[in-house]
Amino acid sequence: MAIPITLRKKIADFDPIREGITVQQFCKNIGVSKQTYYNIKARIAERGRAGIVPDSTAPLNPRRVYDDKIRQQVLQARGTLKARGQDFRPMVTLLFLPRRTRLRPTTVTSFNRTMVARGWRR
Repeated sequence: MAIPITLRKKIADFDPIREGITVQQFCKNIGVSKQTYYNIKARIAERGRAGIVPDSTAPLNPRRVYDDKIRQQVLQARGTLKARGQDFRPMVTLLFLPRRTRLRPTTVTSFNRTMVARGWRR
């Protein structure tokens, strides 16, 4: 669970000597663990007051979304291989596509998803 900014500010502003209480007592009063207290203090020491704001929880490598043009090229490449009587499994299609279109749009897993969505099986 994320710690509210108000608590983060209290931790940033806390000075045990000035306040006259221990870190353990302070943490108990505001309802955070000592580990959380020290983690936030370390972030503030490293980044300054900007360390109060938590980092984004978004993935570093978000899932790519492929448009219909790429999906059509994938399906067209598979259809071409199948019509020629060649192997048209996802890995082969993945290797065939760049030669034809100079694209390497996706992974084998995404190819499989695209083919299954279209009702194509091996």
